[in-house]
Amino acid sequence: MLTSHSQKYKVIMTQPITIAPLQAQQQQSSALFLDVRTPAEYQELHIQGAVLHPLSDLNPQKVRELAANKNGCIVICRSGGRARQAGEKLLASGLANISV
Repeated sequence: MLTSHSQKYKVIMTQPITIAPLQAQQQQSSALFLDVRTPAEYQELHIQGAVLHPLSDLNPQKVRELAANKNGCIVICRSGGRARQAGEKLLASGLANISV
């Protein structure tokens, strides 16, 4: 559990998932799908509707704006490491409802 600005937040870690189930989840959710891979990885293959925001350029304020009218934020990458780092950074900035 992370503590930021006197509030407690939790990063929700999930098991690795393939594209098809993730796309099905996207259709059932109003969450922001945030892809934190590189532009080259995103161009190679990505989930339709996912927003590219590479971990190296992660701007919590920009993500907050993108997620303003969404029901949470699902952070995705190739294997989970970058998504976890991004989730922790977003939570530390005060953004809530983050799934990795």
